[in-house]
Formats: sequence, structure tokens, C-alpha cells
Amino acid sequence: MKSLCLALTATALLLSGCATTTEVDTVQGSVSYRERIALPPGAVVTVALQDTSKQDVAADTLTQASYAIEGAPPYPFTLSYDADALIPGHSYTLSARIEDAQGRLLFINTSVENAFDGDGNNLVLQRVSAAQQANPPLRDTLWQLTHINGDTAPLGMQERAADLVIGQDGVAAGFAGCNRYHGALVGADDTLAPGPMAATMMACPSGMDLEREYLSRLSRANRFEITGATLRLEDQQGQELLRFIAR
Repeated sequence: MKSLCLALTATALLLSGCATTTEVDTVQGSVSYRERIALPPGAVVTVALQDTSKQDVAADTLTQASYAIEGAPPYPFTLSYDADALIPGHSYTLSARIEDAQGRLLFINTSVENAFDGDGNNLVLQRVSAAQQANPPLRDTLWQLTHINGDTAPLGMQERAADLVIGQDGVAAGFAGCNRYHGALVGADDTLAPGPMAATMMACPSGMDLEREYLSRLSRANRFEITGATLRLEDQQGQELLRFIAR
């Protein structure tokens, strides 16, 4: 019995010596806006820590958190993340937005906010105009790409966002990251029916990966939803493919 206990003890010590722990760190800051206005009841602020090192692929979200808003700004936030997941030489930024209880976008940050540059991470958001908050029509609206698969979309050539305009004939056209494109997207009854997309054949030093991903997802769009100024394109299972904001 004594030998068994000693063996078990030795095994436990061996296993504990091999165990690894995840180093969890935090990044803190605050979110505010300049306008002296009260937010509607139920408003929520969401802050995300993202790897934005690659300019022509979607940003990788390491962690994000949402907070119910109480009182006046600034609104403090704390994000916990796996420090071991940080890659030396990569760029890490913070993105933030404020939405009302129905998910309509009220405020968003429009500038690059470095997460670890020691400036206190005080994010000042820009207000979305009333015209943008109202549900714009699917057709004849300039839709600017903001998210791919739920992650912040990268910018294309010349730091320009991909975009989409759907004409009254249901033909979509816009900038895909490098080239201009056009093709059938919406049927007469406002159902999505993507057809082949034609595009110019320019080769760009950046934006090509974004373009391939964007056009691939656009071709799989099966349904759409417009909430406030936000257009979401989804696949047959209701999973979000692309997200846009009206401009």
C-alpha cells in the first residue's frame, strides 16, 4: 500500500511538472464621444482587440467584450487576452462601436487605435448620421464593406474599402479591393440570386486576397438583412458572410 501511494505521488508530481498554464493579460481603456447627447436605454458598447498586421485579409479578433451603457461617457473597458497568442512584429489595434437595443449603429471609431502604444487607449468614436441610422433601401445605396465573417474587413488598394451598389435592375457593381466588378445579384422580388461577376484584370500590390475573399463570399450570398445603416449578407444557413454600412 505504501509503495502504491509513493507511485501515485510521483506520478502526480511528474504530471504537475509537465502542466502548462496560459498567460492571461489585460488591455484597458475607455470609450467616449464628443457630442453632448444621452444614449437611448439599452445601448451597448462593444470593444475588440484585433490583429491588423495583414492589409489585404480580414482582421483576426483575439477577444472582444460588450458592456451595457450606464451614465455619461467615458465608459471604461477591460479586455482579457492570451498573451502567448501575440506574435512579435504584428500590429494590434482596438475597434469600438456603440449600438442601440435594436442593433442600430450609433457611434464607431474611424481611426487606427494601437492597443499597446501606451497612450491610455482612450477611444473617441464618431457619430453615425441620422440618415445612416434610418433603414436605407437595398438598391441605389452605396454600401461600404466593414466586416468579413464577423471580423473587421481590411482595406484594399490605396487604403480603400470594398463597396457595393445594387442598381434597380438588380446588377451589383463596385470596388472589390483591387478591381472594379459587376454582375447580377438581386432578383425582381428582392431575393438574392448571385450570378457570375465580371471584373477588370488589373494586378495590384495589395488588395488581391481581400478581393478573392470578398467576391467568393458575395457569390454565396443567399439572403440579406438591413438594420439601421447596416446590411448583412448571409448564406443559406443564415451565417453572416459580409457586412456593410451605408455611405
